[in-house]
Amino acid sequence: MALASLSGTGYGLVIGGWLLLCLLIFLFSPRDVQGRRRATGCLFGLVIFFGLFFLAFAAWAADHIF
Repeated sequence: MALASLSGTGYGLVIGGWLLLCLLIFLFSPRDVQGRRRATGCLFGLVIFFGLFFLAFAAWAADHIF
């Protein structure tokens, strides 16, 4: 139950899971709706931006749910 305490291991699991999810989405959907390849710079920006929200939610969930 590493996420319950959200120590270093918990944060590592959350960040690793988020990066794995983003990588899987990119690999299975490498093109946008008009058939162009996705811009990797934009992808990195979105991963970092939404990753901060994901990490904040994980910290909130560790305090209020677990």
